Amino acid sequence: MPEAKDFLKNDRTAQVTIAQDDQDSKNRVHRYDKLHRAASVEVRQLSSAFVDRHGITEKNPMTVNQARELVCEIKSSNLPGIKAHRETIYQFIRTRGVLNATKIRTRGNGD
Repeated sequence: MPEAKDFLKNDRTAQVTIAQDDQDSKNRVHRYDKLHRAASVEVRQLSSAFVDRHGITEKNPMTVNQARELVCEIKSSNLPGIKAHRETIYQFIRTRGVLNATKIRTRGNGD
């Protein structure tokens, strides 16, 4: 599983950084709020079912291809918590992400 763990840790999905203004609560998307907690529960459920379905154990570790499959399953999930959380993130990116990234970069340059 070391290769699968490395993939899950370093996959582009795990590396996405959403620039946001932490000082402006209206322009924050990454909060561990009710919506995020619901999505986390569903991700754990999907992951557990995946592990069971594929017979993944300590002696039969997850492969990189299985890790990719799990990520795709989570990303394409229509479970209500995951779907709602994903849409919140996409909405943030579409409407405020670029503005916040610009604000943060500007403020970081001493302006």
